[in-house]
Amino acid sequence: MWYLSLTVCCRFVSSFANANVLLVLGEMMGRDKENGGQSRGAIPLVAGAIVTAQITMAAATYAADKLTLYGVGRKPLFLAALASLPVRCALIIWLEDAGDAALLSTQIFDGLGGGLIGLIHPYLVADITFGTGRFNVLSELTQWSHVNVFAVLFLTHTAYIPSTVGLTASCFGLGATLSNFLGQMVVEKFDHATSLMASFFISLVPLLLFFFFMPETLGMRTHHHQQQRCASKEESNYRPVALSTISSYGSTDSSTISSPL
Repeated sequence: MWYLSLTVCCRFVSSFANANVLLVLGEMMGRDKENGGQSRGAIPLVAGAIVTAQITMAAATYAADKLTLYGVGRKPLFLAALASLPVRCALIIWLEDAGDAALLSTQIFDGLGGGLIGLIHPYLVADITFGTGRFNVLSELTQWSHVNVFAVLFLTHTAYIPSTVGLTASCFGLGATLSNFLGQMVVEKFDHATSLMASFFISLVPLLLFFFFMPETLGMRTHHHQQQRCASKEESNYRPVALSTISSYGSTDSSTISSPL
């Protein structure tokens, strides 16, 4: 349960830190420096930012899939995804006055993080929940209200319901919603750089939590298989011994023979 709760927490916090960054980036790229408002070029710039991230996401997913085939673990790939966000925030702050093209290029890190998380997240949940039959038991949570997510998080913490793909996806949506709302409040009361700095520091939390407290899950399924084989072997060895012991007493009445299991 601890590893599942940690995965949910990292997914929520990373989404909370990430979702607002694109809005802030679009406002920074579309600013009219003469009157301080938004220029007409803001819409194509935001569209370009989204397309850049999507293209990079596709490439990152393909490359990460090849790496998993070569035996690269889940943890380093997920850490790379989490690390892409603070790097992206720092670059946007640094390149604020460097022009729209420079700001647009930072979306490469958005695509990198999104592609890696989208690929590795199901692997993580599958490794942790393997053998329980509960990998997708909470998939309908994505259709629930955000209030219900808090209830399920409580139940997960108290070990009544396991965290699965549906739960982590719900936390992703909840984090994104809160990020857009609170992030834009910071922009209104302060400025874009302050909102990005907040995202930068918040994004370090899941990175450090996952680095220090999450083990590599690549071999968890193999370990579970080995435990099942050992249990089956012990069971198969136990039955013949018990039956041969009973038959040595010369009893032929099958109704009086009871299985030791």
